[in-house]
Amino acid sequence: MSSLDIINSDFDRMMSQLRSGLDAPLSGMSTAFSSSLFGLGGSLILGFLDLQLGQAMGRFFNEVEDWLSAFARYNDLNAQTGTGSPALAQGLSEEGARALLKLAHQMERSEADRATQTQQIIQMNATLSMLTEQMSDDRRLRDQLAALNSHIQSLGQLLIEDGSARDQMLKAELSALSTAVIKLAERKG
Repeated sequence: MSSLDIINSDFDRMMSQLRSGLDAPLSGMSTAFSSSLFGLGGSLILGFLDLQLGQAMGRFFNEVEDWLSAFARYNDLNAQTGTGSPALAQGLSEEGARALLKLAHQMERSEADRATQTQQIIQMNATLSMLTEQMSDDRRLRDQLAALNSHIQSLGQLLIEDGSARDQMLKAELSALSTAVIKLAERKG
């Protein structure tokens, strides 16, 4: 805006300078807007996937629990008398106990992975909120530029109308002056 040559009376050149000065910020704003939309879409997809993963894990844990409860045998006699090995060790074979331990380790790792994914989703949500704020700032700036453009157009129209009125008035005064000079020359001559 500060580089506009308002001293020169060429309004078209001044407008073309203003338009060329606004091209670079507007192209940057379009890039920011599209990246914001891409981030928002990615967040929605990841949120949906997290929801589906949580539901799938819940179903998996329920099915594993049902499956394990079908194989578990409880020895009520040993539990009442306090003798013998624990009921879980007697109810499962050695292979079943190893499989249960392996499953428990995998579940622990899965829970740790889920906590990491939750933290990453929280970070992505924070980034998306910042992008949303930037989008609203960009929108406000575009609205202000549109208002400025309409003001400039109305100012240009007023300048054109004012120039036309001055030209008409100057023509009328020059015509009256030339008529007066001709009459004065006729009187003297």
